[in-house]
Amino acid sequence: MQGCPIFPVLLVGCHHGDRRVQVLLTIIILIVIIVTIIIIVIIIITIIIIITIITIITIIVMTMIILTIMVMIILIIMIMMTIIISSIVIIIVILILTLIIIIIITAAGGSDFGAVPDFEFAVREVLIQEVNEEPADETIQILEKQLAEAQQRVQELQQRLLEARKAKQKAPNWVKSEPAAGFRRMEIVEASDDEDDEEVQQL
Repeated sequence: MQGCPIFPVLLVGCHHGDRRVQVLLTIIILIVIIVTIIIIVIIIITIIIIITIITIITIIVMTMIILTIMVMIILIIMIMMTIIISSIVIIIVILILTLIIIIIITAAGGSDFGAVPDFEFAVREVLIQEVNEEPADETIQILEKQLAEAQQRVQELQQRLLEARKAKQKAPNWVKSEPAAGFRRMEIVEASDDEDDEEVQQL
């Protein structure tokens, strides 16, 4: 064992051969050990990098998922608020329109809804009145005939009235000649005169 290097002896034993072979073996063994250590370190670093990348990707994905969930929650809340506000606005508009209709009907028909038929009745009465104000041709002819007869009757009564008044003025002479007959004639003339006056006034 004397004269052999310690490190190679531990690995390959000590041979009393060429010393250069022992040195070469020692160098090869050292290179293998260093390369092995380097490979192990590279593997460890690679694993660390992979784990780090996976962690970062996981964090990003989780963040996106969380943000997506939050955005969805916000959208749902906004949709619900929009539905609620729209419903309230629609209800308010319906109430306002109902109030306007009630006011219009009340103003047109009176203090209550029962006055609407009165409005229709009034319209019907106006139409009937307009129809009545437009008589037919036959009615016009009848009225013209009655007017002509009334005018003729008035003329006759005026003539009789004039004759009666003239006779009344001559009554005193009759009374002188025939008192009883003249008195009766005056009563007849006065009665006829009063009747004629009343009939003329009526016409």
